[in-house]
Amino acid sequence: MLGKLIKHEFKATGKSFVLLFGATLALTIFSKIGMNLPFDNFIWRIIIGVAAVGCVFCIFAGFIVAFVIMIYRFYNNMLKDEGYLSHTLPVKSWQHLISKLVTDLVWLLASIAVSFLSLFIIYVMEHGSSMLEGFNTFLEAVNEYPRLIGYIAGICVLLILLFLLGMLEIFAALALGHMFSKHRIFASVVFYFVLNYLLVTIGAILTNGLMLVFPKLSNNLRHMHIQMSEVGAFEEYMEVLDSTLLQMFAVCAVIEIVIIGICFFVTNYVMSKKLNLE
Repeated sequence: MLGKLIKHEFKATGKSFVLLFGATLALTIFSKIGMNLPFDNFIWRIIIGVAAVGCVFCIFAGFIVAFVIMIYRFYNNMLKDEGYLSHTLPVKSWQHLISKLVTDLVWLLASIAVSFLSLFIIYVMEHGSSMLEGFNTFLEAVNEYPRLIGYIAGICVLLILLFLLGMLEIFAALALGHMFSKHRIFASVVFYFVLNYLLVTIGAILTNGLMLVFPKLSNNLRHMHIQMSEVGAFEEYMEVLDSTLLQMFAVCAVIEIVIIGICFFVTNYVMSKKLNLE
C-alpha cells in the first residue's frame, strides 16, 4: 500500500514539477542559443535578456516553488477537506508521512539536478576547457585521497537529513495547529516557533552529551583552528580533517536522526489520535 501512496503522490505533484523543470531548461537553452546567434539589435538583446533573467529566476525560484508545493500538498491533502478521504483509506498515518517525504526528497534531488544541468548548459560552451581542467583536478585529488568521497557523501547525507527535518518540523507544526477548531494557521505558526525552540534545545543537549561520549572530538574541535594554521602541506591538512570530520559527521547525523524521529512521532501521533478536521 505504501508503494501505491508514493505512486499517487508522484502523479499528483508530477505535472507541476515537470512544467517547472521544462520551463527552466527551455529558457536556459533559448537564452544560450540566443547569446551565440549573430544578431545584434536592440529588440533581440531585450528578448535574450528577459530569457536569461527568466532562466536565473527559474533556477533559484525552483527550490522555493518546490518547497511551497510540498507544504501545500501536505496541508491540502491531509488537513483540509481532502483529509476526510485520506484518513478513511486503509492506510496508517505514518505511511502517508513516508510517502510524502519520499516524494518530496525525490523532487528536491530532481530540482538540484535540473539546476546543475542549466548551469552546465550556460557555462559549458564558453568555459568548457576550464571546467574540464577543474574536473580533472578533482579526479586526481580523489585518486590520491579516496576519503574525499567519504567526506562528500557525509555532507550529502547530512543535507538530506536536514531537508527531511525541515519538512517534518513544518508538518508537525501544521498537524499540531489543526488540533484546534479555530485560528489553525495562527496556531500552526506559533507551534512552529515553539517546536523550533524545543528542537534547538534538544539538539544542544544531545550535542553536549555526545561531546562527553567523544572527549577527543571536543578537544579537536576546540583546537582545530590552531592545527589548521600550523599545517604546511595538503597531506597534513587531510590528517587534521581525518581525526575530526568522521566523528563530527557521526555526531551530527545522530542528532538529526533523533530530532527527525521526534518530529515524525509527534506528527504521526497527532494525525492518528488528535487531528480535528471539523
